[in-house]
Amino acid sequence: MKKLILTIAFIAIGIAICPLQAHALNKKDLQILGRALGFIENGPSGDIQIGIVQNIDNPHSVLEANDMISLINGGIHSGRLNIHAKKITPNAASTGKFPVLYFTQGTEAQQSQIFNAVTTKGVITVSTHESCLTTKSCVLVIQSMPTVNIKVSKAAARSTGVSFGSAFRMMVSEH
Repeated sequence: MKKLILTIAFIAIGIAICPLQAHALNKKDLQILGRALGFIENGPSGDIQIGIVQNIDNPHSVLEANDMISLINGGIHSGRLNIHAKKITPNAASTGKFPVLYFTQGTEAQQSQIFNAVTTKGVITVSTHESCLTTKSCVLVIQSMPTVNIKVSKAAARSTGVSFGSAFRMMVSEH
């Protein structure tokens, strides 16, 4: 009986941990993001600072934001971009000060409001979390594990005035 209870406990812990690992941000995600941003017609180039939107009341959000800062540490050069990052609150994200916003896990409740606030300012919203694409709050969702997967929300891109070159659109799935 004890063995059964321990087995069930380990399975439950494994299930609880897997969703976090499935969306764990890594350096390859950031490099792919830089390349994808380079395909935006009249998009950002050179040194850019990404606003990492975090919910300070959500430990997963804070952890992901801290991980992103650690990964970028001094900048990541990818394509035409040299990416830097700064952790910001949802209120700061709504100002449109950053050309790119990255939504961490745990910011889902604020994403639509932020997206609506920055739509006319040409801000590009991105994440590694599919929920952001489902709600049409992200232009891009990037995932590099287990394989590279880039998804574009046609509705979000249209709302922000973002358009991608045809070569890029052939490499991504549009939703």
